[in-house]
Amino acid sequence: MLTILKLGGALLTDKARPDSLRTDLLARIAHEIHQCIASGLINQLIVVHGVGSYGHLPVLRHQLHRGFQSPEQLLPFSHTQSQVMALRRAIVSALQQANIPAVLMLPSSGVTASNFAANEHFFAPVAGFLRIGMIPVLGGDVLADDQVGFSIYGGDAISVDLARYFGADHLLFATDVDGVFTADPRKDETAQRVPQLSLRQMHAVALSGRQWDVSGAMAGKLKAIAQVTEQIEQGMTVRLFSMLQPGQLRAALTNAESGTQITP
Repeated sequence: MLTILKLGGALLTDKARPDSLRTDLLARIAHEIHQCIASGLINQLIVVHGVGSYGHLPVLRHQLHRGFQSPEQLLPFSHTQSQVMALRRAIVSALQQANIPAVLMLPSSGVTASNFAANEHFFAPVAGFLRIGMIPVLGGDVLADDQVGFSIYGGDAISVDLARYFGADHLLFATDVDGVFTADPRKDETAQRVPQLSLRQMHAVALSGRQWDVSGAMAGKLKAIAQVTEQIEQGMTVRLFSMLQPGQLRAALTNAESGTQITP
């Protein structure tokens, strides 16, 4: 039983403020993960994280999401890597403090891209660490791209690629918004949460949804999830939910009322 848990950048950080890690929230999330492992709700686990304000702000500032355009991008690219590495270390440290044997892995060391899309994956090291009981931790990264020099590999895409490669049982997207709503709940008080979204409905929402950030926000998540339609039809559980409040990870794993579940 493999669970892939994506911790969104908007959940872990304030995307409007540089390097704004929500330290207390991260510690509580790590504790919840440990509780779910200890109670048997999670057997094998891969944690994927978004980069939030550590990556999105400098990526936009230096147009890194457009690929290699000039040598003037290279030093900012390097600085951005260092900033995101600080976030990666903080996440791994929080997991370790919660007695979780986390191992940090960089997608760019095993994945390459072509024309802004990941095209070759070498996940054998992830499989090896899973096999002995480690918890691989991967996050949004910048890949070498044979067409445009480099390209962004967001956490949503990483999560979906891992779920497809390993045949995950649970693919969970933890964000700061409790699933799919009829409108943006941060701007519209009348927005209603959609408890279940069929694959057909999901494709329609993904095509019409507004993209809110570099990685596509909720519309981008649905477009990424569309890549595992076959796995969902075969029984993989996919859920989008918020972890701003305690207990939601357990709820998502036990199919309790939580967020939005994608159904066949």
